[in-house]
Amino acid sequence: MRAFLSLILLVACAPLARGGEFEDAHAAYVQGLRSSQLRERTHARFLFARDGGERALALLGRAYAKPESPKMQVRSLLASLLGGHARTEAEIALLKSIRQKHRSREDAWLWYQALRRECEREGAAPAMIALRDAKLDCHLRCAAIEAWVAAGVGGQALLQQIPQILKTLPRKPTERAALTESLAQLLLAAREERASESYRTAARPLIKLLDSKRTHARTRLTLARTLGRVFETDLLYPTADPWLRLLAQEPVPPALLGSRYAQQTYRPTFVGIPATGVRIGYVIDVSGSMAEPLTAYEKELLRRPPAEKPKPAPVVTGPGEADGPKAKSGKSKQSKPRSNLPTVADLPWHRIHTRLDAVREFLKQSLRMLEPEQEFLIVWFENEAMALGGFDRPTKATPANVAKAIRKLDAREPGGGTNMHGGIRRALGTGARGPVRGLDAASAEALLGGCDTLFVLSDGSPNADDWSPAMAGAGPLPTGGVDTPFFWDYGTRYQLVDDVRRLNLLRKVEIHCVGIGESSQDLLIRLARLGHGKVRVIGAEGLTTVDPAKLPPAAAPGSDPAPTPDGIRESELQLIESLRSDPEPKERALAAKMLGDFFSVDAVPLLIDRLADDSETVRLAASRALRQICDKQGQAFHLAKGSAAPVIASLQALWRAWFKTNEAALREAIARQRTK
Repeated sequence: MRAFLSLILLVACAPLARGGEFEDAHAAYVQGLRSSQLRERTHARFLFARDGGERALALLGRAYAKPESPKMQVRSLLASLLGGHARTEAEIALLKSIRQKHRSREDAWLWYQALRRECEREGAAPAMIALRDAKLDCHLRCAAIEAWVAAGVGGQALLQQIPQILKTLPRKPTERAALTESLAQLLLAAREERASESYRTAARPLIKLLDSKRTHARTRLTLARTLGRVFETDLLYPTADPWLRLLAQEPVPPALLGSRYAQQTYRPTFVGIPATGVRIGYVIDVSGSMAEPLTAYEKELLRRPPAEKPKPAPVVTGPGEADGPKAKSGKSKQSKPRSNLPTVADLPWHRIHTRLDAVREFLKQSLRMLEPEQEFLIVWFENEAMALGGFDRPTKATPANVAKAIRKLDAREPGGGTNMHGGIRRALGTGARGPVRGLDAASAEALLGGCDTLFVLSDGSPNADDWSPAMAGAGPLPTGGVDTPFFWDYGTRYQLVDDVRRLNLLRKVEIHCVGIGESSQDLLIRLARLGHGKVRVIGAEGLTTVDPAKLPPAAAPGSDPAPTPDGIRESELQLIESLRSDPEPKERALAAKMLGDFFSVDAVPLLIDRLADDSETVRLAASRALRQICDKQGQAFHLAKGSAAPVIASLQALWRAWFKTNEAALREAIARQRTK
C-alpha cells in the first residue's frame, strides 16, 4: 500500500481541463473546509483552484485575508495555490489585485508568487516597479527580485538598478541584509554576461560591500558564497579586492593568499560533504526505519573516505558587524592549522550496526571538526521535530559543549514517522535565542542569528508533518513526485519542496542532503538545489555524490512542470492495480476516487466491476468516478446508497453497454482536454 500512496501525487499532475461546473467545485470546496484536518482543507482548496477557474481564485484570495489556524501555513499554502493556478491574463490580473491589497512582511510569499506570474507575462517591469519603491516593505522588494529570477525572463533591466538601490539601503540590519543578499541573486542569474561592462558596473558596488563596516558577517558569507558561484571558485574571499580582480578578468596574485589568508580554518564535513558556514544545523531523521541494520555493502560504502579531503576555506568575517571571530585589529581571526582532524577511519566501526549508529558517529565526527567560534544546532525528526535536549539554539562548539552534545547523542533511540518538513521548519525557524514565534524563518532573529548551513539526513520518504494525523498514530500519509503540482500535506514531496523554497527565500541558507537506504534521491537533489548545496546518497545502488548545480536545470516547484507520459501511465496502472487487489476497502475507494480525478478511461471496466464490491464505500466511490470520467450525471447511471444486488447488476449492464458504444468518443474527448 505504501507504493500506492507514493503515487497519488503523480496522478494529480496530469493536465486536465478545469472540469465540472463551478457550482459543483464550490460545493466540494465548502464541504472540504469543514474538516478539522489541515491536509483535508488544503486538498479541498487545491481541487477548487484546479477546477473552479477565475471565480475560485477570487474566493481563495478572500480566504487569504482571513486564514484559519495555523495562519502562517494556511496563507502560504493559499499563495502557492493562487500562483500555481493563475494562467490566463484575467487570472494573473486578479492575482495582482490580491497582492496589492496585502503589503506587510508576512505577504512576501504571495508577492513572490504573483510577481513571478506577472514577470512571465510582462517581463521585468512588474518586479522593477516593486524594487524601486523605497516605501514598500523591504521583504516585498526582495520577493520581487526573487520572482524575476524565478521567472527566468532575462534582460538586464533589474541588474542596472543595483547601484541606485545600494545608495538607499535600509538602515535596519535585517532589511539591509535581506535586500543586499537578494540583489546578489541578480548577479548570479546574469552570470553569463559577467564579461560585459554593464554587468561589471552593477557588480562593483555590491562587491565593495564586503569591506563595509555596516555589512553583517552573515551577509558577507552569503555574498562570498554567491560570488563563488558566479566565478565558479571554491575560495570564499572575505574582502572585495580578489572578487574585483576576478570581475575584471585579472588573476588573483598569490600575495592576496598570504598573511591574512594563509591561516585558514578547515571546513567541517558531514558524511563527506564540506560546509562553509559559521552556524551549522544538522536535521537528522530518527524515524523507526533508522533502526534498520546496515547491509555489509552500505557499511563498506560509508567507510570509504570522501573523494577529496576537507578543503581549507578563508574565514568570512573581517570588518563590519561581525558575529563571528574577529581580531582586535578588525581583521579575520588567525585560526591555528588543524592537524588532528578526525577521519572516517577513526570511527568506532565495531559499534556501528544500524543506520542510526552510523549517523551518530558521523555527527560526532562533524562536531569535533568545528572551531570553538563556530556554532551548531541539532534537530531530530520522526513524527515530531525537536532540538537536541539542552541545545535549542545555535551553540558555540567549545570542547565542553561538544562533549555534552555527544553524550546526549548516544541516548537517542529511533521510532515514529518521517516529518522532514517539521525538522527543516524547526531548524530554519530557530534564532540566536531559540525557536522564534511561529517558527518564522524570515524574522530578524532567525535571519541574523539562525543557521547559515543545514545538513539534512534521511533514510526514506517523508510521511508526516506538524499537523498530520500520523502524530496521533493514524498511519502513513501520501508521498509523491517532486514535480507533481498537488497539495495534501507536507508529507507530499512537491508541497514540502514548495514550502522549503518559501522558508529559504530570504534566508539563503546553504542546504546539503544525505540519504541512506531507501531515501528519495530526487527529493534530496531538489532540496539541495534550493540551498545551492550538495547531495550524498548511500544505498543498494552504491555511493552517489551529486552537485545539483552541475545537473541540467529542473523545473522549479511551483511552475507546474509537465510530467512525462511514461510517468503518468505508470501511476495510472498502479492505481488500477490497487483498485483491483488492495485488501483494504478504504484504499480501493481512494484509488477509485483518484482514477476519477485522473479521468482514466482504462479504469472504466474495473470501476464497473467494483460497483458490486463487498464494501459499499467502494461501490459508491466507483459510481462517482464513473460518472466523473464519462460525464454521465443522469439518474439512470446513479448508484443509490443501499442499492440491492439486482439493481447493481442492472446498473452494471447499463454502464457496459454505454461504454461499448461510446469508448472511442470518450477517449478522444479526454485526450483533447489533456492537451489544452
